[in-house]
Formats: sequence, C-alpha cells, structure tokens
Amino acid sequence: MNIGSNTALASATSVGLAKSFSERAKELKTSIWWWVGFLVGALSSALFLSIRRASELSELFKLPNITTGLIGLHFLTSIVLIGAPVWFAWLATRQIGKRFKLAEDYAFKAATAQAYEGFRREAENINKDMSSQLLTSFLTRFDESPLRLMEKENHGSPLHEVTKGFLKKKISPAKQIVAEKTEENSSSEAT
Repeated sequence: MNIGSNTALASATSVGLAKSFSERAKELKTSIWWWVGFLVGALSSALFLSIRRASELSELFKLPNITTGLIGLHFLTSIVLIGAPVWFAWLATRQIGKRFKLAEDYAFKAATAQAYEGFRREAENINKDMSSQLLTSFLTRFDESPLRLMEKENHGSPLHEVTKGFLKKKISPAKQIVAEKTEENSSSEAT
C-alpha cells in the first residue's frame, strides 16, 4: 500500500468511528426526551392524586362518626396511590441522568475521532514521538467503556436509595472510630 491509500484508510476509519459515536449520542439524546415526557407525566399524576386525596381526606374529617382505622386506611391508600408516580418520577430522573452522561461521552468520542487525523498529521510534522503519544492518548479515550459512567450500586426505589445513604452516613463515622481505637490499641501494645 502506498502512503496515499494509508492516509485514506486512516481518514475513513476516523470518519467511521465519529459517525458511529455521533449516531449513538443522538439516539441517547432522543431517548432523554422520552424520559422527560415520562417524568412530566409522573409528576403531573402525583400532583393530581395529591390534590384529589387531600380533598377526600378533608371531607372524611368532616364526618361525625369517623374511626381511627378508617383514617389510617385512607392515609395508607393515599401513600400507595401517590407513591407509584413518585417512584416512577425518581426512575425517570435517574434514566435522564444516566443517558445524559452516556450521550456526552459518545459526543466527546465522536469529536475526538473527527479531530484525530488532523492532529496526527500535525504531530508527524513536529516529531514521531508526539505522533506516538497522540495515538496512545487516542486509544486510551476509545478504550474507556461507557459503563464507567454508571453507578456501582443500583437502587430499586427512592426509599432504598435514601436508606442506603442514611446508613452510609451513620456507619462511616462508626468505622472511623473503630479504626482509630484499633490503631490506638496496636500502638499501645507495641510500646
């Protein structure tokens, strides 16, 4: 192969990568709008149900022979009815955040792929070492999996997420105290 066909092949590879990454970023951005629609629907449902349940509860309190069991049943029903759209709104918010991160990652990779060939030619004009460093940097960017942007823990509900966060805040100081006590005991035994 001659130099011209090598350059054409390298350019075609960069263009192909850029197109692939751009298409993926565009798909993710489109799906974000679907999730925004779901979020608005869920929040609207939660608002509607909250207003309706508040009205029903206020009417319930006007009744003369109201029992505590009936009030408890209505509160439980309200929590279940309002909890479902709140949970779905939480899910939609998480999906929007994940998809936004992924779309930005793919858009960055597309821009990098588009710019690579021009940078490579300039780097070769300066020196071969710079061209080698550029290739290493380029390959490092493309070797990064999009999954690195995903959270390590997946919570099944807003309550699960809040509970985990609360426990982490409470357990971390306790771990610190235990570590300090262990260190103190180790240092006092050594002396």
